[in-house]
Amino acid sequence: MSASTSAVQPAQHRRAGLVVRWIARVLMILWGAFWLWFAIADGIGDWRNMHSPMPLLLELLVPLIGIAVLVAAWRWELFGGIMFLLVAAAFQLKFHYNWNTPMGRSTIPILLGPPVLTGVLLIVSWLLNRRHVAPQLPRS
Repeated sequence: MSASTSAVQPAQHRRAGLVVRWIARVLMILWGAFWLWFAIADGIGDWRNMHSPMPLLLELLVPLIGIAVLVAAWRWELFGGIMFLLVAAAFQLKFHYNWNTPMGRSTIPILLGPPVLTGVLLIVSWLLNRRHVAPQLPRS
């Protein structure tokens, strides 16, 4: 490989890592905003029926945890990627979606797709953007 192609490849590598990072971040924000909106809307409906702020507070607990994961993922992509994959696994364990049913075929991509895709993109971004440090040879 010549010197000119080896210099171009790291720049393309960094550019690809930056694109993947921002796609993952936008997807994280959209996914988090959707669940925050859903929790507020559902909590307000419950609050009107029960006349207590507790349902709304409980509904907001999950999105607030999600926002905390989003903030952490913004800084630590590998951790965030793993957490998003764990969120998808928790959804599957909680709701037991079955791909062989019409409900499962529509629900799995909608509910599990975004956190799985976000998790994978964050891990790929981490792999593309991490800095490789050349090992230091001992001086004699």
